[in-house]
Amino acid sequence: MGKGRDFPDEWGNDPTVQTMRRMFSRLEKAQSQLLDSLSIAPLHPRLRKVRTEARDLFEMLWPLALQRGIVSGEEQTVLLYLSCLKHSLKREGFAVPDHGDAKEEEMRKFLKEALR
Repeated sequence: MGKGRDFPDEWGNDPTVQTMRRMFSRLEKAQSQLLDSLSIAPLHPRLRKVRTEARDLFEMLWPLALQRGIVSGEEQTVLLYLSCLKHSLKREGFAVPDHGDAKEEEMRKFLKEALR
C-alpha cells in the first residue's frame, strides 16, 4: 500500500501551507546566496550559532514588523530575515558590508531600533 493512496497530503493543498513552504524556500535560497556572496562555507562551524540567533531574532521581530507595516509581503519578509542573519553574522565576527538599497537600509534601521 502506498502512503499517497492511504494518506493524501491534505496539508500540501492548504493555501496557507503552500505560502509558508514557498516562504521558507525563499528564505533558504536568500541565505545561501548571502553566504556565497560573503564567501562563507555553508557548513562553517560558527554558522549553527549564527543561524539559531538569526532565526530567534526573526521570530521575535516578524510580528512587530508586520504590525508596523514594515513587512507586508514575501520580499520584505526575506529582507527582514537577511537583516537578522547579517546582524548575527556580524556579532559572530564575520565581515558583512553595510551596503544595500533603501529597503535594506529601512530593515537595518528597524532592527537597530527594535533591539534597543
